[in-house]
Amino acid sequence: MRIVKSGILFLSSIIVLFLVLELIIFNIILLPSDLPRLATKNSGVLKFEPEQGGYYRIKDEIDAEFRINKNGWNSTYTEYVANQKGELNSIAIVGDSYVEALQVDYNKSLATRLKEELRHRIEVVYRFGLSGAPLSHYLYMIEHEVLQFQPDIIIVNLVHNDFHESLTLGSGTYASSLSRLVEHSDGTLSLSEPVTYHKKPSWFLKRSNIFRYFWVRQKIRPTSLKSVWQKLFEFEDRQIMYAANVKVSATKDQSIPRAVDFIFQRFKQLETDHGLKFILIMDADRGNIVKNVERGSFQKSEVSSLGEIVSIYADKYDLNHYDLTELFEQDYRENKIPLNFHNDGHWNEYAHRLVAKMLATEFYDLLTVK
Repeated sequence: MRIVKSGILFLSSIIVLFLVLELIIFNIILLPSDLPRLATKNSGVLKFEPEQGGYYRIKDEIDAEFRINKNGWNSTYTEYVANQKGELNSIAIVGDSYVEALQVDYNKSLATRLKEELRHRIEVVYRFGLSGAPLSHYLYMIEHEVLQFQPDIIIVNLVHNDFHESLTLGSGTYASSLSRLVEHSDGTLSLSEPVTYHKKPSWFLKRSNIFRYFWVRQKIRPTSLKSVWQKLFEFEDRQIMYAANVKVSATKDQSIPRAVDFIFQRFKQLETDHGLKFILIMDADRGNIVKNVERGSFQKSEVSSLGEIVSIYADKYDLNHYDLTELFEQDYRENKIPLNFHNDGHWNEYAHRLVAKMLATEFYDLLTVK
């Protein structure tokens, strides 16, 4: 009987401790990071549950507000509506976490900054960003979600892990809900149909303040221990494994040029069919830029071949494109202002503003003239 009472007392103590930690310590004192909830709505495209908000936090460096609108996208617009084809251009920006931009306040991302730069000369700048989405899924998003809003210009933000991940099924929580390229026996390519997203059994963990404080805000994960091990033993100096958030060996995949060719050809067809224009932005290897400036010399990035592939096939299909490498490197050499967060790697507010200014300058006529 005494053992039973002791067991009940111990269990009660654990429950009380958990509630104190969950409802007080990690809810009021040590604030966790909020995470927008995912859902598949209407068009079948994975996005967020509509009309939610919160604060995305990473350590003590990032504390950014997000607002998910009625359409399921992080945006200053409460609702996206179809372009009425008036005198001003409507712009859509498509991409992954860089366009989703949870790392900066919802009103300080590329989309908002571009609208500020162009002011009354354009109608709207909508953004369609989903963390983890590759280039193949951008095409799917455009065809099944973006086009219904009838944009005049579609800006696609390309990052280095977009290419290989368009050809392989990742291991993320919702990887199967992203469209990939499938190669058939005759050598042709096609877009896969994403699997409808359903909450995983572990979804309840993301509702826990304790979990979100350590896993999301403090980034205490098994992969973190691996990174510490690599840095201690200088694996990255002896053999470059990763650059610009992609495994260097993955950039050598011989299927990447064919994949880019296939997708860019579809972009060109969409231009013709819908009377719109594309602008492709290729991100820079910002880590390499910092190293070049610190060394006082120039060394080509280990993943520069991806930017070259983008340029080749964009020229082939006469698609507007811009590589951010020169812009970012020149700015960093002159101003020494970081372009991304130290604990996250995504663009900071300064980089979002810099890219917006570039677009408003380099593509002014295309963006503002019907």
